Amino acid sequence: WVTGNGSMELSHNTITDNGGGIQLGAYTGATVTISHNTITDNSTSGSGGGILAEAFGGTVIIIDNNITENTVSGFSTGGGGILANSREGGIVTISGNTISDNSTYYNGGGISFYNNGLISNNIIASNSASGYGGGIYAVYGPLTISGNTIFSNSASRGGGIYSTYSGGTVSDNLI
Repeated sequence: WVTGNGSMELSHNTITDNGGGIQLGAYTGATVTISHNTITDNSTSGSGGGILAEAFGGTVIIIDNNITENTVSGFSTGGGGILANSREGGIVTISGNTISDNSTYYNGGGISFYNNGLISNNIIASNSASGYGGGIYAVYGPLTISGNTIFSNSASRGGGIYSTYSGGTVSDNLI
């Protein structure tokens, strides 16, 4: 967890075969950047198979990563590839990533996103959720989803995108 005006960058790593790949957060005034990593084959019964990112008044940026074959096996808030949560004025940005072949027992095979943020210019493909949102599960918002290529995802509802109580904008995506 990063606090105050601190910053942290996690870049150019291979993160594999863990009980959940990365868990991190940014408190008020802090910035965390996750970039140019390969995050693959991680598994958890909790949330966020590849990445669990929380912004409590801070900023989390997830950019240009390859996030593949991660799994959430338990009944949780989901997020086979990424679980993102922003609160208290925080913001999470997910941009320029390849998010593919991730799965969850619950919601959000590729991405499970709670509250305020941006999902842009990603390839989100072949993810699955037993619940809602094979590619993206979005709740509470407002959330902007734009410029993504979203295909071959599956879920009981919302194979590409499932959004509820969100507000925000969904535009210029190829679904």
